[in-house]
Amino acid sequence: MIAWFASLGLPLVPIGLEAGPLSQWLYAAMRQAGLAVELLETRHVRDAFKAMPVKSDRNERVGSRS
Repeated sequence: MIAWFASLGLPLVPIGLEAGPLSQWLYAAMRQAGLAVELLETRHVRDAFKAMPVKSDRNERVGSRS
């Protein structure tokens, strides 16, 4: 994964990793490689996605019908 990010040749913004069984070693390796990475709590990620407006609901595509 680290090699893939490096191969993009693009300036990288901070990378967010959701906390999980493999995230601690991945976070440490990515930081050691010089990548800007943050470890995020699962519940905070879930709450952030709930707050984001996503137009995937059929009613939202047609127009709000409460």
